[in-house]
Amino acid sequence: MKIHFALPNIIIFLVLIFYFKSLGQTNSFIEGLSEEKIKIFDVYFYASEITGQKKFSKEFNFHSTEIPNELPVRKLPDFLNEVGTFRKDDINFDYINSLFNLSSQRLSLPYLDSINFDYYENVGIPKLKNSKSYAPLIMDEVANKLSMLKDNIHKKKYLFEELDNQLRESIIATRFDTIVTTFKISQEKVTQLTAELKNQLDTIKLGDIKAKAEIRNYLQKLADEQVKISGEYYIARLTPEYEDKISFYLKSYCDKKLTKDQFNVQLKEYMDNRFKLNSGLIGIRLNGSVDLNKNSISDITATLEADYSLTKDQANRITSSVQLIFKKETTNRFWSKFNQLHILRYYTTTKMVKVKKAIKKCRKEFLNN
Repeated sequence: MKIHFALPNIIIFLVLIFYFKSLGQTNSFIEGLSEEKIKIFDVYFYASEITGQKKFSKEFNFHSTEIPNELPVRKLPDFLNEVGTFRKDDINFDYINSLFNLSSQRLSLPYLDSINFDYYENVGIPKLKNSKSYAPLIMDEVANKLSMLKDNIHKKKYLFEELDNQLRESIIATRFDTIVTTFKISQEKVTQLTAELKNQLDTIKLGDIKAKAEIRNYLQKLADEQVKISGEYYIARLTPEYEDKISFYLKSYCDKKLTKDQFNVQLKEYMDNRFKLNSGLIGIRLNGSVDLNKNSISDITATLEADYSLTKDQANRITSSVQLIFKKETTNRFWSKFNQLHILRYYTTTKMVKVKKAIKKCRKEFLNN
């Protein structure tokens, strides 16, 4: 009887699969049945552990990519350069090309510069002034100077040659909204992430010490106690106001002749049906550190002497090795590998999909040349 009732359920399930496949929504249907997960440093993280939901981007009703098996890794200061690029498809990230991220370059790009300086002067700089990241007088001086310059060529020269790097980068970065939320990592995962450190601790030579097994267990436990690992979940996107400027200017170019600068050449390529704008991205970063305040070097030495009957020389030799391994782990792993952003997916806002359709419709002549 159980088989009799289960069979129709299987048939219904298969029918649903074929139905969604006919709509091109098979992946969405399947994803709704399972929870997304990613793998970082050989440890699996589930979406619910980080977002409280089954997906890493459920909050967006946009066109998003699949999560690749191998997550792209970017240095933390550089990951915003990925926003405003365009991708070839939603399955792999092998083809990521520049477009609106060219804003960070000194090149003269007339149409892109028109978009940017309209945004900087009317949205970005006032936003930066209100954030109080810089003294209001400094931002007023920048705004006044830009308003007096006669064209975008001179404005860009001022931006890149007269402002210090930090202020310039802050103004350019006003084109982005970035949300960073922290999430806790379970002790089980911390134990997995410290496996390499524990392997290093196991290489410490203990000589003719009797309590070798007990000391090695103590050092293994020490690794879990000393290491602190947390996570950060990043959502970065072009601001809605910046997308409005893009929409307004690109639609207004329908009746204008376009020069063959890098931005326009890239824009022409982007108009191919295969390509989608990376309006934003979602990523994860792990933070790792060795907390020597919990068990200081002198505490470890004292424990080895008191609990394992070691001489001071024996305890100091082991503690010196422990300290050296902790320093190497901090430098080689936590400061280097952990200080990177793992990109989970890119996404395209509905607004930018509509903008592309509008440009393709009115710029057939430009696109065909």
